[in-house]
Amino acid sequence: MKKTILPVAAIAGAFLVSCWSNNAAKQQNSDKLNNTASLIDTLVQSAVTDSAGAILEMSFDNESNSALFVFNGEIIEMTGDTVASGIKYSNDHYEFVEWHGEITLKKDGQEVFTYKRPKQGN
Repeated sequence: MKKTILPVAAIAGAFLVSCWSNNAAKQQNSDKLNNTASLIDTLVQSAVTDSAGAILEMSFDNESNSALFVFNGEIIEMTGDTVASGIKYSNDHYEFVEWHGEITLKKDGQEVFTYKRPKQGN
């Protein structure tokens, strides 16, 4: 009888440890998915092309109120400014403004990129 109790107890213990570690792994995966989902909610990426064919790539981080822009191969980091309507980001040299579907990027006060969203059909 003692010979059967020990192996059965060992198998039961191994089963319990296996179940516990499997649940812990599932919880870790679930936590990773939740963190990824919240990260996706805070990041917004887009790109627009002006009439001359220049491309402005934009990545907005809503959590930190910052944005990264890629224009003519240059990576530009800006922080958000408070405005009553639209959005505005700036740094020491650049200013990005989007208002009513019109995007303007200025460098040292000079307009370097403009995009106007086409009107949608009636």
